Amino acid sequence: MKKGFQIEIQKDLSEEEKVVAIKFANEWTKDIIDNDLSWKDRTRGGWRSLYKRGVVGFRLRDNSELYFRRASRSRRIFQIVRGKDLKIEPQEMKYGGTFDGGLDGCMCPGHLGGLKVSTKYGDIETEVYCTVGNIKG
Repeated sequence: MKKGFQIEIQKDLSEEEKVVAIKFANEWTKDIIDNDLSWKDRTRGGWRSLYKRGVVGFRLRDNSELYFRRASRSRRIFQIVRGKDLKIEPQEMKYGGTFDGGLDGCMCPGHLGGLKVSTKYGDIETEVYCTVGNIKG
């Protein structure tokens, strides 16, 4: 399997958050596998993609504190982490203004979902939940 991925979950999540994270990870994994590991409309969407490297990602619907994001620039490693643990720098917003607040508001890729984060891969302690195929690329 040449187009794989890895999902990691933050270690210090509460039990309730872990249940939400695991449920989302299972659904996302099933969706990717059911679509023959197709990454179309997932990672190559330019600024519109929530799977873009180095951005906040998107908020899980079941829990507004957890975010699903791509963690590595060179490998397909995704994380489910708390938003408050991401280091977000003040920056110009796509549609005007400067962002310098919390993660409340619209999480579309053009607004908060596309915010750049200053963390490097490995800054947040995570544990591997699942690995499918080759994660390189």
